[in-house]
Amino acid sequence: TINYDDNLLIPQKDITLQKENKFNFRLGIKYSPSVLYLRNNKSKKSKDENSLTSLSLKANYSLGIFSDFYWNNTFHIRNEISYQSLQETFNYYAVNLRYTFVKNDIKFNKIQFSSSIGFQQKMKSIPLSFETRLGPYFSYITSYQLFENNVEMSNNIYSNFDLGFRGDVALTWNIKAYYIGLGFQGQKGIINVFKGSENLPNYLDKTYINSFGAYLSLTYQF
Repeated sequence: TINYDDNLLIPQKDITLQKENKFNFRLGIKYSPSVLYLRNNKSKKSKDENSLTSLSLKANYSLGIFSDFYWNNTFHIRNEISYQSLQETFNYYAVNLRYTFVKNDIKFNKIQFSSSIGFQQKMKSIPLSFETRLGPYFSYITSYQLFENNVEMSNNIYSNFDLGFRGDVALTWNIKAYYIGLGFQGQKGIINVFKGSENLPNYLDKTYINSFGAYLSLTYQF
């Protein structure tokens, strides 16, 4: 005779623990009103109170698409492709026989690829998280324009390639599978993009492309 334990016949609740899926993939878009800052001789002179050179920063824009791969709840990798349109104005006085006012406008359009490692800290009580990222970027300058007193100059004095590092910090709000981010980003060029001119060799006016600005992003998690 086989005896059955009555307790085995009582329906039991499913107590199987489901592990949280720590690996996830996100795809997003980003818009940034960016500001161009060229680091060269003119920008250094503009910081001198006694200098006749002044710098005027202008709001431009950057559009990008990016992908995030999270391998745990804290760290992720972001790859981003963006199009940037940047402009800056220098005002200075050239000294010949007399002081002559000169206005230089510089416009850059470039396509940029960046890859960065990110850190995320989720808040417990509200669906917000703090994120920060840092990594290298590579840019191809598709076009640039140089104006002197509103007259376009045709000198080919800048390189088509730029390399540097970028970083950003952001607050991200989670709504179901969507993430809305509001942050601040900046990048610093590390190679001299000035190729030189007939009167000035490149090593006497080293020029580095820097930019910074706030941004708004929308991300979807698959």
